[in-house]
Amino acid sequence: MPRMNLKVTIDEDRNSAIIELYEEETLLGHIIYDASTLDQLISELARIRAELRDVVTPELEPFSRVSGTDYPAWRVPDQHSGPPGTALLTLRHPGLGWLAFLLEPERADDIARALVDYRNPPARDKAPSRS
Repeated sequence: MPRMNLKVTIDEDRNSAIIELYEEETLLGHIIYDASTLDQLISELARIRAELRDVVTPELEPFSRVSGTDYPAWRVPDQHSGPPGTALLTLRHPGLGWLAFLLEPERADDIARALVDYRNPPARDKAPSRS
């Protein structure tokens, strides 16, 4: 069976993504996506990824490689369409757009506490001195 693969590039003007389909080394065709259409594709791929049996690992393994975003914009709007009593945390990723997380009050408190503790680690008890 011939080996099929995709190559993804950006056009010279940086206005569109180009997805090319190859069979071995032969270009079979391409699709050009503008930013809006590419956003739709990414959302659809994320929805499909969430449905796969091989789930995203529920815990971040020590020394895992994750891509990060420096200084992401974030918002916690006062009003949202989620369940009453929840907080909507939104974080802006430059490639994935605005990611939204509905948080129960306890989870929001846990995240707030973890961030405060990271910034100001709790003092550790000193070992008793031997006199």
